[in-house]
Amino acid sequence: MRERFLTAAEREKLNTLPWDIPEDDLIRFFTLSPPDRQLINKSRSDHNRLGFALQLCTLRYQGYCP
Repeated sequence: MRERFLTAAEREKLNTLPWDIPEDDLIRFFTLSPPDRQLINKSRSDHNRLGFALQLCTLRYQGYCP
């Protein structure tokens, strides 16, 4: 029988962002620098730029993208 590495609760935690991100963390990890904006603006459309920016900030905050 195949065993799971993580429990369902652990998988859920790793697949989502927390609802209560401290304000200091929001400022530190979710503020875009001018080089960030230059990179993001290379995307084609508004929704691509938004998605790229969210992935970039999430990667910084959690160390991976859910």
